[in-house]
Amino acid sequence: MAYIQRHRFKLIPWPWTTMAWVRVPEGLEYTLYQVGDVVPRGQSVRCLPDEYARWYHAFETFQGELRSAESDVRYQHGIRYVSRPFADRTVIRRHWGDLMPNRRERSRASFERCAARMRAADAAYAPIRLVIEERLAEAHATETRTQAPGE
Repeated sequence: MAYIQRHRFKLIPWPWTTMAWVRVPEGLEYTLYQVGDVVPRGQSVRCLPDEYARWYHAFETFQGELRSAESDVRYQHGIRYVSRPFADRTVIRRHWGDLMPNRRERSRASFERCAARMRAADAAYAPIRLVIEERLAEAHATETRTQAPGE
């Protein structure tokens, strides 16, 4: 038995809304399922131990690749995270990138690489997502059949 919780991954809008020359591509929103023994607000489904391990590994890999692609595109746009005393981290935006020529083309190319990485990771995760969604649908159908008609 495993508990599954649905997550949505989407690029964080900041700082892209502050950079007028940046165009974030559409369709970079992904669904992934966190698998665990106890997940808050999770739905329970039946699975074998090897399925559980595969689902857990696929979630970790997919989420890691999405975050890595997002981190790379931020870094290429001059956004840096630094640690400071009494703060977890602080964001610094380097403005030298704004002054360089061809910033729109470089930004577009950077987002194309990011989107390609994210779509490749999504394609690798798709079979796992389909199996999990089927199990969730089966669990939901079983749950609705077991409830009394008057409830």
